[in-house]
Amino acid sequence: LEDARVAGQQSISCFREDGHIYLEHFIHIHLADMDVIEGRLRRALRGLTEAERCLARSGKSYGNEDALIAVIRLAVAYERGQFAKVRAQAADLRAQLMTGDSWSELFYQLARISVLSTYFLEGRRAAQAELDVFQADYARRHSGLAR
Repeated sequence: LEDARVAGQQSISCFREDGHIYLEHFIHIHLADMDVIEGRLRRALRGLTEAERCLARSGKSYGNEDALIAVIRLAVAYERGQFAKVRAQAADLRAQLMTGDSWSELFYQLARISVLSTYFLEGRRAAQAELDVFQADYARRHSGLAR
C-alpha cells in the first residue's frame, strides 16, 4: 500500500502541474479508499474533501462522481459503527451506481457494508435479502454478455 500511496502522490503532483484537476480527484478517491483499508478514517475524509474540491474546481462531471465519493464516505461511517446511516443511504447509492460510472470494487464495497450493517441491525434473513438484491444488481450492471 505504501508504494501505491507514493505513486498516487506523484500522480497528484503531475496532474496539478499540468492542470488536470478533474483527473486529480480520482487519485484522491483511491487514496481515501486505501486510508479506509488502513483504518485512517480522518485522513480518508480529508482526502474525500479534497476530491470534492477538485471536482468542483474542474467544473466537469461525466457521470456520478459524487456517488463514488459518497460510497467511500459511507465506508468510513461503517467503520465507525454507524450502521443505521449505512442502511439509510445504501439503496440510493446502489441505484446511482447502476446508472452511471460504477467501479465494480466500489459496488462490492457498498454491498459489503450494506449487508453487514443490515445483519447487525436486522439479522441474518434481512441481510440475505439485501445480499440477493446486490447480487442481482451487480450482475445487471457489471456482467457482460456470455459468449
